[in-house]
Amino acid sequence: MAWGRRRLPDGSEDALPKDWSRYRAGRDVEGLRRSIGLLAEETGDRTAVSTSAFILACLDRAARADGSADAGTAALTVLRAAVERGEPAVERWAVAWLEALGEPYPRLRWTTVAPEERLITSLVADAPVTALSAWDATVTDEPGFVVGTRQGGLARWEGGALRAVEHLPWTVHAVAGSAREILAGGPDGRWVLMGPREHRGRLSERPSAPVTAVALRPDGWIALGTETGSVLAGPAPAALRPMENERGGRVLLLAWRPDGGLDVVRADGRVDVWSPDPDTAAHTPAPRPEGRDRGGPTEVPGARPSVMVGPVDAAAGRAGRLALARPDGRLLTFGTGTEGPHDIRHPHVRALAWSAGNTLAVCGTDGRLEVRTPGRDDSAQVLPVHASAVAFLEEERLVCAERGEITLWSTTRSGLEEGRRAEDRVTCVATDSHAPHRVVAGTAGGGLRAYDRGVLRAAERVGFGQVDQLLAEPGSGGEVWLVASDTGLYRWRLDEPVEELAPGACTALGAVPGGEAVYALGSGIHLARQEEPLWRHPAPVTSLVVGPLGAIASLDYSGDLVIGTPGRSHRRHAGLLPGHRVLGWADRDSLVCLSGADHRGAHALVRVTKDGRVTEVVGELPPETAAAVGEDGTLVTAHPVRGLRVHEPNGTLRSVCPVPGGGGGAVGISQGRVVLGAGTELEVHDLMPAADDDAWGEVIVRVRREDRRCRLAWDSPRPRTVDLGPEPCGPETDGTGLDRLWHDADSRDVQSLSEAAHRAQLLGERVWAAGIAAAVDRARGPDPDRPVRLRWDIPDVAPLHGVPWELLHDRGTGLLCFQEPPVTTVRTVVGRPAGRGAATSAEGTGRRLTYLLGPEPALDEIPKEMARLARRLAPRGVRVERAPRFGEASRPLRHCDVLHVWAHCGDSGIGLAGGGPTDLGRFVEWACASGPPRLVVLVGCESTRAARLLIEAGTDAVVAMRRTVMTGAVSVLVEDFTVAHASGLAVDQAFARALRAYIRTGHPGAAAVPVIYLREGSIP
Repeated sequence: MAWGRRRLPDGSEDALPKDWSRYRAGRDVEGLRRSIGLLAEETGDRTAVSTSAFILACLDRAARADGSADAGTAALTVLRAAVERGEPAVERWAVAWLEALGEPYPRLRWTTVAPEERLITSLVADAPVTALSAWDATVTDEPGFVVGTRQGGLARWEGGALRAVEHLPWTVHAVAGSAREILAGGPDGRWVLMGPREHRGRLSERPSAPVTAVALRPDGWIALGTETGSVLAGPAPAALRPMENERGGRVLLLAWRPDGGLDVVRADGRVDVWSPDPDTAAHTPAPRPEGRDRGGPTEVPGARPSVMVGPVDAAAGRAGRLALARPDGRLLTFGTGTEGPHDIRHPHVRALAWSAGNTLAVCGTDGRLEVRTPGRDDSAQVLPVHASAVAFLEEERLVCAERGEITLWSTTRSGLEEGRRAEDRVTCVATDSHAPHRVVAGTAGGGLRAYDRGVLRAAERVGFGQVDQLLAEPGSGGEVWLVASDTGLYRWRLDEPVEELAPGACTALGAVPGGEAVYALGSGIHLARQEEPLWRHPAPVTSLVVGPLGAIASLDYSGDLVIGTPGRSHRRHAGLLPGHRVLGWADRDSLVCLSGADHRGAHALVRVTKDGRVTEVVGELPPETAAAVGEDGTLVTAHPVRGLRVHEPNGTLRSVCPVPGGGGGAVGISQGRVVLGAGTELEVHDLMPAADDDAWGEVIVRVRREDRRCRLAWDSPRPRTVDLGPEPCGPETDGTGLDRLWHDADSRDVQSLSEAAHRAQLLGERVWAAGIAAAVDRARGPDPDRPVRLRWDIPDVAPLHGVPWELLHDRGTGLLCFQEPPVTTVRTVVGRPAGRGAATSAEGTGRRLTYLLGPEPALDEIPKEMARLARRLAPRGVRVERAPRFGEASRPLRHCDVLHVWAHCGDSGIGLAGGGPTDLGRFVEWACASGPPRLVVLVGCESTRAARLLIEAGTDAVVAMRRTVMTGAVSVLVEDFTVAHASGLAVDQAFARALRAYIRTGHPGAAAVPVIYLREGSIP
């Protein structure tokens, strides 16, 4: 049976390249770039928002960052941009590219960088942007902006798209615009005014100097500034006259003032204000910078006073306000009414912009764009943007340009969080294996932040000391965390104030088997609820780890390493590891430590045995490297320049991934997931091993009962388990686990059904974070549009089949049946192979559908439903016939390809005849006597037991109802499913499509009722 062709969200079919063999298994980056570029051309306007244009911009970014970036780096760059900006189609495509490469890679799962709530749209110009200008709305006109490019393009933003205005034969150096006119300047003194007063001119000075700055006044006055310092202004193109002043340095900025004056800023730091109106003085004295210019050049004396502030890297002017960025990283402001100059953290400012409301945007080379109010240090909002040009589109939006990519951001929506300060730098991270969806971070200023799948869950503070380590309190399910801080040991229950447990410098903590916390307080190692320390060091302790068997290893500033267990003797290695930090146990007998700096300033990862032998594993680590070790000995390092690196336990490099600016502050690894503190931000990666061809297309999830607990297990891309709490016994109102989910899903109360959907998401995000998300990526393999099937392998235990597993889904994705490409869910039963008489395909049985009705009067309308179905199936060559009532004929059911059974059902019997239910075993024997049908649809309440028996008898697939069902409502599901399957869709795909239609009927709880069973090994 054929799988249907998939469509991308923009409606294009198979739009992106995915035949990786044409591109040397994905390694031909330039070939991919050319193909995507041709696709962008074929789809029309290259400047429109499109998947192909977005990927081209990402590939350009990768090339800029790493020269000729290899395929892995390019794919990871595309993946990062897609995750940061919420582009699921591009995210799937990037993961498919990485899968096609066949190498291990870190799969970015979520990040707090660039929350997509603040990104409004992304555009692509025809060439790198060299000039940008915006204008505000008026009574008659909408706000907008205009860009000029290296190839001479002029484009205006209108109606949410970038539309070409003109293509000039020269590079655009400067641009200004309004709703009606565009003024642009370029090389050799060339300039152009587009609009009602269209004019193309060239300055007469010799030699011709490039026009480097332009300005357009609302009343029509225009101004031009050149490389050699000339300034001309006039009310019309033919009426330009020079500024009455000697030439100076290159004109960096021209900006009109509310009084009609013109602010002129030159690159050498000279600032003038010129009033070109003949009714006023020829020259107005320049303003003084606000505050004293500490150490800056002084005013140049003369008849026409100017201000000299020294060399200027970037400038912005608006309505009499000026901002000048100097090479030393200081920002001078004019006309804001606040004290200055203001120090900024950007060492090299690339672009500045003022808003109408006195807000300043400052963009540096570190990829951080700060939006601030001068004089207010608490007003900064940070956008993770690389930009060479920036402009405000009114107060609420900000336009940024970097090469050919243009992004439009909101400055009023805070996104996931507000911008952060230096004290919010992440110093430690932690996860809990019982709550894999949750990540907690501590900061340099005592801050605590908890995230669920990238969404801020809670935040608190433990004073002003640095947070050194975090640990989930054993048994709390990630709800309670122990905090080691410079000011003490604390307990933090989410959504409650922090509780102090012990004052003093607490630098490290852990938990011994049984759940007791062990922590370092000063020089002592303490066990919770014990007054006396287990042992003491001669110097304050820097780090502490606890092994799975309870072995404690602690290290102090002097290098003393102590290894011991509670209640037993301990062993001391005096001065063994000065300047080191212990990271974790590599195995039962050895530790991994991050060394101190050697004479060259380099660090190393070393392995230390219990008897004190030290061996280098990974060397040549630069300063500011963070490191961690996983349960299986996997080593990870993070550095702002070298990126995230994953090593085998023996030190062999496995994969490398770029990290955002400021990365490397803290890193942790648990259960194959890496948590990285990148400056003030967080991100999570799944470590994906090399692809296995056999895993594509399907994920098998095994439901298990162990120690009265319910656990899920799967093997792809690596073996994983997740604990879902006590094993279900039945639908109960108490608790928050599977029993409560079962109860709420079975309810007909709308409120309970809403709570069921919420509980399904909470459980689902734990399951997806534990590794199902990675398993789906691996199952999809190198095809981003491949449907994925989740097979739930459920033991023959009635309560486990009563749980609505199909409702589980990840945060933000919705029910699986609504996802694109589809992720279908089926239940697997181990059954015997179909006998010789069984049909294995629709074509082998004469395409016969038989339906059987129970005796209930409520089913009297079903023949009409089946007649309508027969009319829809007739063009597909399928015959529909009704079986005689059960018990009216002694002969068994005539063999058919598909059997529909409409009757009341339960765990012990099915209502096929009057006088009581028929034993399920007898029904199955009757239905399969002439060979089991290939597909059975059981339209009966609580028919999952009958479904499992049919599968065991040899039927390939059975659709059943998990609980009570309304016959009239479910007929939509039955009809749509049957027609879709007869049209060639696989049974799980047809079921997902029909389930969507059934849910749209508005029947309460529709998603939690129908289920589909497959025989193990069958191909639907």
